[in-house]
Amino acid sequence: MNMKISIFGILLLVGAIIALAAIFLNWWSAYGVGITGWDFFAKDGGAGELTSLYIVPLILLILAIVAILIALMEFTGIGAEMNMIMKIVAIVVGILIIVLPIAMMMDIWSGTPISWTEFLAFGFWLEVAAGAIIAVAAVLSLLKVLPEPA
Repeated sequence: MNMKISIFGILLLVGAIIALAAIFLNWWSAYGVGITGWDFFAKDGGAGELTSLYIVPLILLILAIVAILIALMEFTGIGAEMNMIMKIVAIVVGILIIVLPIAMMMDIWSGTPISWTEFLAFGFWLEVAAGAIIAVAAVLSLLKVLPEPA
């Protein structure tokens, strides 16, 4: 099997691994108590039914796995004829990884006098940044800004 290393593939893989890891880091922290992204899924919203979007961490986990698979396809050359479609899917994955955690936190904090950004922790911001890395890498590769593998 002939491996082709591309900047797009590397950025996609890095973004996907960060997105995967960030799910298990603290997304919310206050008064010495932290809740990871996975806690929102595993514990039905962290503390009872707080939100209808408690399934978001599971969706993010699946999206990160999809991004890893696209990166592996890029490295191995499998599906080279679907290169543009893979990059468009990567853009959608990146945008969803950005939007879904924000929508979830906005839904959780709706109707409260507290700013929804006040207690957000490192894992949440890392998740959003990972989505940005994935989306930007795919857009730049689609626009031919990133060099193609030789």
